[in-house]
Amino acid sequence: PELDQLYPVARLNNDMAAMIDMGMTGLAYNTRLFKEKGWAPPTSWMDLADPKYKGRVVFQSISTSTFGLQAFLMLNRILGGTDGDVEPVFSVWQEMIDPNVLEYISTSVNISEMLRTDQAGLFPLTYAKASRLKLHGLPIEYVAPKEGAVVHAIAECVIANGSQSELAQKLARYLLTPEAQKLALKHSGSEPSNLNVSSTRETEAAVKDAAVIAWDDVNKSRAVWNVRWNKMVQR
Repeated sequence: PELDQLYPVARLNNDMAAMIDMGMTGLAYNTRLFKEKGWAPPTSWMDLADPKYKGRVVFQSISTSTFGLQAFLMLNRILGGTDGDVEPVFSVWQEMIDPNVLEYISTSVNISEMLRTDQAGLFPLTYAKASRLKLHGLPIEYVAPKEGAVVHAIAECVIANGSQSELAQKLARYLLTPEAQKLALKHSGSEPSNLNVSSTRETEAAVKDAAVIAWDDVNKSRAVWNVRWNKMVQR
């Protein structure tokens, strides 16, 4: 019954896992820098390739960051690729995206300082993380690209034949309830996957237009992509 309360995209892999925290990865930008330059807010994933942002893009490594990988895959889709075939984006990355990149980072923890010093101008990020940075007084706004933001989530599953299977199932069910998700939203800003919990954003509209990554296709080749990325792209 708990699964029936969730957004459809929150049910994963034949219900063997379920999202308990659902966000949307889109683009975030430095409002102070954009105002100074007279730039309009970004609207597309392809803005990462706009020459006017040369030296202002911060991009998370696809080998260590889901945000970076999701942005990489969305650019690849726009260029005609699929989640299982990323040759389109790899083939043009160094000439199309790389010149704009100030720094490739392993995680998003450095974003706050790079915003504070106006080094970071444009970068992939979730709505929730952008909102938290904004609450700390940093010059940041989030946009959902017109091609769709990407579903980003923390999911849960119970290990088969565990020593505490009954308790594990009880906890898993509880974390999907409105009661638990309201507490998570209140105390940590975790975006609910439960349809019956009001979110800090327009969850229903965001999910309707969201892109969902075909992780089964990605995982078949991700190790190979990581090696190629680290050799060709990362600095």
